[in-house]
Amino acid sequence: MRQTVVGFALGPLAALSLAAHPSSGAPQQAPASSAPGPASSGFQILPCNRGPSAAVLVVPAPFDAFMHVICTNEAEALAPVDGYHWVFPGGTSGLLPALNPNMAVTGLAAYFTKLSNAPLTAAQAAAFRAKLKPYMKNPALMTAEVERLEVDTSTGLHKQEYLLVMHDASGARTGALVVECINDCNPMDQPWGFDIEPNQQ
Repeated sequence: MRQTVVGFALGPLAALSLAAHPSSGAPQQAPASSAPGPASSGFQILPCNRGPSAAVLVVPAPFDAFMHVICTNEAEALAPVDGYHWVFPGGTSGLLPALNPNMAVTGLAAYFTKLSNAPLTAAQAAAFRAKLKPYMKNPALMTAEVERLEVDTSTGLHKQEYLLVMHDASGARTGALVVECINDCNPMDQPWGFDIEPNQQ
């Protein structure tokens, strides 16, 4: 069983559905709130009604099919919904907490102030897929549906979670992954992300 943990990113990582690609410049750092790391021994999930009234607790569609907000003693976090788990680089699983290593703000004081759907035009979605192409192991990503979630936090983070959903010819969903970006991944260099997989029955 994979352990669910909260932690900081330690550097650029490649998603399981993305291939490593030689970098021509300085690597793009994975947003520091995201990669799994050792959870403290006192990690606890708390009722969200204990948090600030300004905290955003609702994930909009279509992202709510894969993630929801949980509240913990370390931070609010985005977590997989029932029926799914997230596979981080290295085969671990984790959360996306509202933490910022540049600010000493933790617990329920670290919360989401914005979770909003920021739709892409067809041209913007195509451009994003094209930026990802050098890193893709799965050619189905070139036709994946692309959605963008804008995320702001009380700890000063502003980032985007790009959701890519793949379908077969019948329209049935065959896979999904998230690529996390700062500044919409401009430039795109060693993107960081994770696969969304259904739990085994």
